[in-house]
Formats: sequence, structure tokens, C-alpha cells
Amino acid sequence: MTNIPHFNIPLDLPHAGRVSCKIRTLLFQRITTETAELKPLIDDLNSLVKLLRFCRLNGQNPEDPNEMTNLKNDAAEVGRRIVNHVEVNDLKSDRVGHAIRNLFECLELGQEGARLSLVAGENPNSLQRSV
Repeated sequence: MTNIPHFNIPLDLPHAGRVSCKIRTLLFQRITTETAELKPLIDDLNSLVKLLRFCRLNGQNPEDPNEMTNLKNDAAEVGRRIVNHVEVNDLKSDRVGHAIRNLFECLELGQEGARLSLVAGENPNSLQRSV
């Protein structure tokens, strides 16, 4: 796989929680009607926000390393599903793509986030993509 410019930042679950709220808001703005096809996306958006809620409100990563790893992995899995929903339901936008990239950077998955952000609609020539 080609190396896409990305940022490597330390795990930041509180900020990932804030970004998850932003992703949900951005996508809810793009959803004009709630259809059965969009229910899995809406469920995943709510699930991601709920998953990271405690860290967002507490302002820190969990102290238990196993809990931290599990939370990171679970959030990444839901994030991947959200990107798939965005692609399938044609909800792509530059702002959604930026937020997806930020989410994965906060999960220490910058390379994957840089790739998924393009799938979610981020402009490949965005200045924020240059490192």
C-alpha cells in the first residue's frame, strides 16, 4: 500500500469522542430523510458517540491499558463501518472526510485514517493532507 501523508499522534480518546460528535452532526446534516437503509448508519453514529462518551466527558484515556486498547479497537471498527455507510449512501463530503481522518489519527491509526478520509470524500489536494 502506498504511504499516504498522515499525522502520527498519541492515543487521544477524549478528542476522538469530540470528533465522533462532529461526524454525527455532519452526517445528520446530510441525511434528508431517515430511511430503513440509513438506520444502520444512524445506529453506528450513535454507537460511536456513546462508546467514547466517558472519555470525552472525563477528559482522559482510561487508566487500564486493556480497556484503552479495547476502546480504541471498538471505535476504529465502528468508524470503518461509518465510512462504508458514507460511501454506499453517497454522503461523502470534504468535511466528513476531514473528520474521519481526525478520528483515526486520535486512535493512533493515522495511515488508515488518511486512506479512509478519501473514501469519505476528503479533497485529495487538501492542505491539511500535507505533512
